[in-house]
Amino acid sequence: MGDVVQEVHQTFTKSVTQVVRLYNTSKFAEFHWTVGRLEATYSSGMDVVSVFSSSLSNGNIFYTDSNGREMIERRRSTWEDQPEYKISGNYFPVTSRIFIRDETKKLQLTLFPDRTQGGSSLQEGSLELMVHRRSMTDDGLGMQEPLNDLGSDKDGIIYTGKHYLYLDTIENSGISVRRKAWEIQLAPTIMLTEVNRDRDINKALAQVGAS
Repeated sequence: MGDVVQEVHQTFTKSVTQVVRLYNTSKFAEFHWTVGRLEATYSSGMDVVSVFSSSLSNGNIFYTDSNGREMIERRRSTWEDQPEYKISGNYFPVTSRIFIRDETKKLQLTLFPDRTQGGSSLQEGSLELMVHRRSMTDDGLGMQEPLNDLGSDKDGIIYTGKHYLYLDTIENSGISVRRKAWEIQLAPTIMLTEVNRDRDINKALAQVGAS
């Protein structure tokens, strides 16, 4: 705990860690997660999700964006869960944000990913985003191959990213949520590359001479 930020480090397993930060000048809680490598211990594969639970009563209704702008109301199915249902059938694409509302308390809980992820609200008052998947079999959705990317070192993929959580009144959430989504989506991307100074200068001179 300090004058600028409060920080908590979490270790769930050797493959799943998270750093939670709350800056003193921000109303948004930051969750910096790292997941992988996923071991092939289950014949059907493994899905890793980040679940945020609250005491809000959303009536099995939640909202996801369809294109970074428009929000679509989603309703948790009322039928009884069946073990054979595919997990992917419960998820919707989340481009910039997903949220639930408690109309009685007039509160809104909003969750922002730093990239497009699958999201849902499978329990009352909860939000979740899928952060990693590894499957050993084809899911039958057209690719005709399992989602078993081992990476360049053939030892599995490690993903890292951030989620942002925001709780406020429904009235105040409108503009604040929109601005935060823009801030995340339009953040600058830092890219690094090796530079061979002599080679690049010679190439530039050759291009000038050719013109």
